[in-house]
Amino acid sequence: MPPRHIAVLGGGLTGLSSAFHLSRRFPFARITLLEKQNRPGGWVRSEQVQLGTNEDTTTSLTVEAGPRTLRPNSKAVLELVNLLDLKSELLTTPRSSPAARNRFLYLPDVQSGLTDIPTSMFGFLRSPIRGLLLSAIFTEPLRSPNRVPTQYVNVDGSKRIYQDESLDNFLSRRFGPEVARVLGSALCHGVYAADSRRLSVRAAFPVLYNLEEKGNGRVVFGILKDILGVGAGKKSRHAEGGQMYDLGDVEQLMQGVSVYSFCGGVQTLTDALAKALAATSNVELCYGQDVKEIEMYEDENSSLAIHTTVQTLKPTHVVSSIPLPLLNAILPPSGSYARPLPHLTANPSSSVTVLSLVFAVPSNTVHPAGFGYLIPRPRGGYPPPTDVPTRPGILGTVFDSCALPFKSNSESEYTKLTVMLGGPYPSPLPETDYELITRVLAHLAESLLQPLPDPIATRVWRHVDCIPTPGVGHLERMKELKNVLEEESGRGAWRGRLEVVGAGVGGYSIIRSAAPFAHRHLTTKARALIQEAIAEHPVVLFMKGTPKVPECGFSRAVVQVLELHGVPEEKLKTYNVLSDPELRSGIKEFSESWFPLLPVNLNITHTLSSPISVHQSGELEKLLIDNKVIPEELPEDK
Repeated sequence: MPPRHIAVLGGGLTGLSSAFHLSRRFPFARITLLEKQNRPGGWVRSEQVQLGTNEDTTTSLTVEAGPRTLRPNSKAVLELVNLLDLKSELLTTPRSSPAARNRFLYLPDVQSGLTDIPTSMFGFLRSPIRGLLLSAIFTEPLRSPNRVPTQYVNVDGSKRIYQDESLDNFLSRRFGPEVARVLGSALCHGVYAADSRRLSVRAAFPVLYNLEEKGNGRVVFGILKDILGVGAGKKSRHAEGGQMYDLGDVEQLMQGVSVYSFCGGVQTLTDALAKALAATSNVELCYGQDVKEIEMYEDENSSLAIHTTVQTLKPTHVVSSIPLPLLNAILPPSGSYARPLPHLTANPSSSVTVLSLVFAVPSNTVHPAGFGYLIPRPRGGYPPPTDVPTRPGILGTVFDSCALPFKSNSESEYTKLTVMLGGPYPSPLPETDYELITRVLAHLAESLLQPLPDPIATRVWRHVDCIPTPGVGHLERMKELKNVLEEESGRGAWRGRLEVVGAGVGGYSIIRSAAPFAHRHLTTKARALIQEAIAEHPVVLFMKGTPKVPECGFSRAVVQVLELHGVPEEKLKTYNVLSDPELRSGIKEFSESWFPLLPVNLNITHTLSSPISVHQSGELEKLLIDNKVIPEELPEDK
């Protein structure tokens, strides 16, 4: 049966989007979102920095504490842009722009300043790392297939064999250890702020793993097959991961786009989600409520309870988007009635400091045109925790002034940079913001080969355990976790009533999933038709055939029941789902059931033989009377 009350834990982008889709998927269910902070958005935070003292010429620049751009390859996010009507707010960077074409590495042991990553033959020939790249590309096909299972030690000390390996190990065995260090660790720093020697290649970069399989053990052969279209299957333009998405014309708007954001920053998306949820009648947003415990009662239904700092809820289903270690801390303790969940503490998380700097000079006087640069793992490895380096552990720098187009011409007078620090570097960062900024400015002077002017605005955010690192064997562990959550029988079984989503489950992504019972095959058109029909008519019957010519036994039985109760024709609206394939598919998703479907004034949804059983119990007659569909006593001629 569809859920009656769903509690969503966490008000970040994954939690907000889960609640949004659940409210659309189950308009009859109560949705309660619980967020510890007093604001929605989680790690997403956009701040408008006002520059200048003259009110007539004040310029506002957006600085981001968390994600600063989005990629158009996620249809889940594009669907939100469409459904929330955010198209007019979009800022897009085309693939032809310098920000999309030019990306750099900082390799002080190779050359002074920045080293560009070649994207053309001319750039390749003049690149200081051409020797490294040429050797890797031409020798990789000559290496024999050498993938072997990996033995991994779990957090509990047990040893497991996984069909997986670290990103560093993958690149080392196929392209050599220097490629793994220079390119692999830099890529890992930019995406996960983590050590590539601990990161699962299958979970974090499945494309690389799959290319090796496609090339029969050789990555370059897999790339060539991709270029030639060998083995490529036909993909639905609106499909992703087996789901259909309502994209409108947003996908067309994203043709040729490298990255995008919004005029007010990425927080525009989370704010729009929160606003839409606040206006939805079956949704309650509870900010400032920290979840202290999830409890499972040892009763007939193994009922669930959620205890917060403010209230106790008793939902039928729970969706958790909070970090897995935090979920582990609030679950029933070991030895209690509820079945324990495995692997919630298997993955570490990276802590990252984000520093935004604004300079009162045009960007072309500060840095080359491009997206920014990344810094690989030091040749001798990360410094030990006892070392206090002269410069903090910098992972990379984004040239924000180039990464996205200007909102106004006045922005071109300023340069905006964002520096990321921490992650796998164990050495402590400077405690004061002033000391941190001073050391970062010294680093920027080295990497950009010029001293920088004093910044006119700075912002420092220190995020603790903000990015989970999916370790080797992550996919297998998450599969085992899912299996335990879906077990239907036995003492303390969760029976699919708890769903775990978010970055710590599916790998780092701003939005990767919502609960399986929130799958969105239902189009906006079909949903609108169904909701309008239910809202405008006291009794609606979605059936196979028509009342005069039913085309299945269940539909015929429900028609007879309604006639027996004397439901007037003017109060009954019927739909033949066999004549409308979209409606037939949509109503199944809407109700998570088959036909016939009988809603009575938004209060009940009965399926299959249920209308017969509630008729026999007297419940259906009571509902019809309570909703004034039939009088309390039928006329004598009935």
